[in-house]
Amino acid sequence: LQREPGSYDLVITDLSMPRMDGLALAKAVKELEPSLPVVLSTGYMASKRHAEAHQGVVDGFLQKPYRSAEMAAVIRRFLK
Repeated sequence: LQREPGSYDLVITDLSMPRMDGLALAKAVKELEPSLPVVLSTGYMASKRHAEAHQGVVDGFLQKPYRSAEMAAVIRRFLK
């Protein structure tokens, strides 16, 4: 994203990742490309509530476990 700003249409990330969690990644993405939608995936309801508090940083959610149809619906929502 830093090397090719404007080359991405959507970022889907997991909340729990090594070295940088999904919210930190979302914040970094929004600093580089504020209009780029970020979808956060999480398997923990408490984590989802925490992430919802960061609206504006995270544009959508995928609650684990999810089906491919749910992911497709989220992608369609942001890639109109």
